[in-house]
Amino acid sequence: MHADQPRFVDRTVRLLQELVGPEARKAHDCLVKANVGVTASSSSLQSMQGRMLLALTVNLLARTFAQVSILPPLRGRLLDQLAGDFAQFWGFPLDAIGAGRIVENATCDLVLAIGKAESPTVHSQMVTIGCTGWISEYQHGPGPVVVSDPINPVGVAVSASMGVAQLFAKAVAPSLRQPRFRKAMAGPHTLRWSALSYRQDDANHPLPPQISLDHVVLAGMGGVGAALETVLAWTPGLQGTVTLVDPDRIEESNLNRFLAAPRSAVGRLKVEVARDHMARQQPNLKVLAAPLTYQQFVRRVGRPRGTVVSTVDNDEARAFIQTDLPRVVIDGATSGPVIGVSRHTFLDGACLGCIHPGTRQLYSQELQMARLLGWPLGTVIERLATDEPLSPQDLRMLGEHLGLGKGLEFREGKPLRVFWAEDVCGKIDLPVETAAQSPSGSAAFVSTLAGALAAGELLKDATGMVPLDNEFRMQVFQGPTNAFPRKRPKDPKCRCFCSEDAMRLAYLEIHSRREAVP
Repeated sequence: MHADQPRFVDRTVRLLQELVGPEARKAHDCLVKANVGVTASSSSLQSMQGRMLLALTVNLLARTFAQVSILPPLRGRLLDQLAGDFAQFWGFPLDAIGAGRIVENATCDLVLAIGKAESPTVHSQMVTIGCTGWISEYQHGPGPVVVSDPINPVGVAVSASMGVAQLFAKAVAPSLRQPRFRKAMAGPHTLRWSALSYRQDDANHPLPPQISLDHVVLAGMGGVGAALETVLAWTPGLQGTVTLVDPDRIEESNLNRFLAAPRSAVGRLKVEVARDHMARQQPNLKVLAAPLTYQQFVRRVGRPRGTVVSTVDNDEARAFIQTDLPRVVIDGATSGPVIGVSRHTFLDGACLGCIHPGTRQLYSQELQMARLLGWPLGTVIERLATDEPLSPQDLRMLGEHLGLGKGLEFREGKPLRVFWAEDVCGKIDLPVETAAQSPSGSAAFVSTLAGALAAGELLKDATGMVPLDNEFRMQVFQGPTNAFPRKRPKDPKCRCFCSEDAMRLAYLEIHSRREAVP
């Protein structure tokens, strides 16, 4: 990476290193020098879907390339419309993104067109994108790609992400000499794909005008969480409550992925920036910001029993979320150029811990707890599953047994997990939470695709549409394959214990009881 290169490209450079190894430096040079333009047909901007698509595409391009040129016919009235739409959808002007520069009508080597390109912007190195509801499509060259309502920001985000990914691949292609690298970056020439069915078909049911989310907890506000927040912010008619959980602040290196963050957001809490953006777009949705880790959130507020959307970036936190036994867990994740989304009810198919096994040995934490407490392993697992409070006297005895000192005072009982997290963690040489894994390479179009599909699963769940069962993965440059979606079997070594009778019975009892409440 060049010494004078702004930090917002750090993760993109790392993505190139993961993709092409020794050719990463040349690939990055091609990326920095790429002359990229964006255009849109006049007809595509007659629909709200098309206007959303242009505003998101410009944002993604500016967080991926050093300079983006606005090309004809986006001038005069249409340029004014773009500027107004951009400020409306994002809450800041075009020139405040803080990543790549936005210029007008420069000479371009690569062009991303929304809808069928109009002369004189037809270009040999062009990718054309479009979307209608859940359906997204792209084509290399100036193809007859459709952009029209009904409004569905999931289709918008998927189309923009796949289009920018194809332009990214074109930008770095001249530097790739080894065939295996060129193959990794090669995608189909055309693609038409439904985010509703995860198939190349025409599944495309409209969203209802009002959607109740009840109470959703969104854990993690990295690039995937920020994209998910954007899709929800742009979905018409949301009601209910969304709680955003993340302790981190926006850094300059986040500007290549955090779509709702302008330059001025650096230093602010991620959850506050996302809350302000979502609340501005959704007047009937209650949006709460919790600048905490998920574990801290659980200790202070309690275990969420409804829907949790996980976009956290470490497997230990994912396991913690799953063992809290929410009704539904939706997970969005990235690993280099691969995105994944999964849906879990704990009873059927792989749980979140099965899909993200991490590196921890089976039951290591629970075995350590059992040894130190002098309890059978089954008792520890059952106590963690049922959350039955321990009495103050039991807690004092355990504290003394663990060497925490005499005279511990507990005015009321608390569950074993809470006692371990609040009173044991950090006071004996046995941490219960691990540090976050080292961040992998990423780019805005990668995290946005994962976040959009996770948001789509949340909307399907809220509206009664057919949900994912239970895992989908895709390499962003190569597109979907017939191997996904799929239902994975439970992993018998899963540290979330989704095959344990005690955990399954606890899940059934919790949610049967909740459903019985009028």
